[in-house]
Amino acid sequence: MTQSLYDMVASFMKNLLLKNSFQPLFTCLLLLMSHPAIAIDLQPNDLVAPPPNLNLLTLSYTELQKSNTFANGIQQPGNPIVTSQIGLLRYARSYELASLPAVSFVQVSNGLITPGGSYSALSGSSGNGDLTFTTAIWPYANRQTRTYLGLAAYLIVPTGEYSNQQLLNMGGNRYSQDLQIGFQTPIMRNLDVAAAFDTQWFGANSQYGARNAQLTQQPLHTTQIGPIFTVNQTFTLAATYFYVQGAQTALNGVLNQDTIQTQRYIVSVVANLPPGKVTLQYGQDLQTDNGLQENRRLSLRYALAF
Repeated sequence: MTQSLYDMVASFMKNLLLKNSFQPLFTCLLLLMSHPAIAIDLQPNDLVAPPPNLNLLTLSYTELQKSNTFANGIQQPGNPIVTSQIGLLRYARSYELASLPAVSFVQVSNGLITPGGSYSALSGSSGNGDLTFTTAIWPYANRQTRTYLGLAAYLIVPTGEYSNQQLLNMGGNRYSQDLQIGFQTPIMRNLDVAAAFDTQWFGANSQYGARNAQLTQQPLHTTQIGPIFTVNQTFTLAATYFYVQGAQTALNGVLNQDTIQTQRYIVSVVANLPPGKVTLQYGQDLQTDNGLQENRRLSLRYALAF
């Protein structure tokens, strides 16, 4: 009888936890499942410097569905499905720092990760995600020419739900930091282009698996670029292309062949309404080299300035 994907996963975990022997292919895939590296996605007009002394409250809901496991660009057998439902709450305050526009925010999250298909026997995860602190500053902001250059620093703190007994977790059980630079400028009367590049660095997770192995990960690099079209005073349309590369993992110092190299996109419709700004987004992966492929991303976001 052909061995199911779950049987192979269970066999791998038994070898990993009891014998400390590794099957390289499944080691890579499971590490990517249990400790994903997350790119810092900018929203349309996030690169526009806000005026000082504003309070900004953002609520968002995102549903992600991933399937089709890839290793070195080759689709693997089975029908894995992992669905994530994540709610975010962000509070930001804008101000001036050394006479330059600046903003700082704190972000909390709560969600649910549900495995299905050939992963249905795995344990899901629910509860709080990791806490994020961010400060951004604009060395150059020209509102007359709609031209902005911004810098941001992110700190992600391991406050999320985590268990070393399961593969899927809301939290990463490690600190990470990210530095980002972004630029936005008009190319036509109602059309801007925005581009950003960031690098994320990861701390070690010393509680991976029941034997508390040490998981480390190399930096993750993300490039994002796309147009922002202002239809009128109410509606804005945007599209963003992402290229994500890096984040190779190592277990107890032994490198895995699991470098992320992903291309994806997100399209956005933004409505500036009297009660606040509403954003609807859809996206998916265009190409995935390692790990689960994201085949659907739906987001609904509400932002209020006061």
